[in-house]
Amino acid sequence: MSRSLSLFAIFFLISCTVLCHAQFNRLNRTQVQASIKIKPRPVGSGQMQPKIGNVALQPPAERMTLQREDPWRALDTLRGRQAMSTEDITMFMMTAVPGTDYPAYSNIPGNPFFNCATSVHQPGFYADTTTRCQVFRRCDPDGNLFSYLCPNTTVFNQITLTCDYFFNVDCAKSPDYYDYSNSRLYHEGWLLLGN
Repeated sequence: MSRSLSLFAIFFLISCTVLCHAQFNRLNRTQVQASIKIKPRPVGSGQMQPKIGNVALQPPAERMTLQREDPWRALDTLRGRQAMSTEDITMFMMTAVPGTDYPAYSNIPGNPFFNCATSVHQPGFYADTTTRCQVFRRCDPDGNLFSYLCPNTTVFNQITLTCDYFFNVDCAKSPDYYDYSNSRLYHEGWLLLGN
C-alpha cells in the first residue's frame, strides 16, 4: 500500500513539474528575452558592492553587463543532454536508484576544500561538485560560509540558483557557470538572468 502510494506521489510530482515546464516553454522565448533589460549602474551609485571579508570585489565589466550565453542556451548546456519528454521523465523517475542515479544525502557533508576566501572570487551560491551538486555553498558579502542541502531527487542548478531535478543538471559543468548568475547578485536593479 505505501509503495503504491509513494509511486503515485512521485508520478503526481513529476506530472505537475512536467506540465509547469510545458506551459512555461509555450511562451515565445523571443518575447520573454526582449522584455528583459538591464540598467547597469556604476559602483558608487547606491548599490551594494560585492566583497568578501573586508576586500571589495568588482567582477569584470563584461560579466556585470552581459552574460556570455543566452539563459535558455545556458540551461540547455548545463543539462548536458536533450530535454526529456514527459513519458521519458516518468519512466526515468520510476526506475531511478537513489545514490546511483542521483545523490541521496540526508545531512550536509563538510568540504574542507571549499573556502570563501580562496575558492571563489565573489559572494554568491556555489554548487558543491564533491556531493554531485546536492549540496550548495553560499558565501555572503562578509565572507561567511553557509551550506544547504537540496531535497532528494534534486541538485543545485548553478544558473537559476535553485534546486532542480537531477536530470536537468550535469553537475560536472556547474563550475563553468559559477559567475553566470552570481555576478548579478548584490546589484540593485539588476536582473538575475538576461542581458
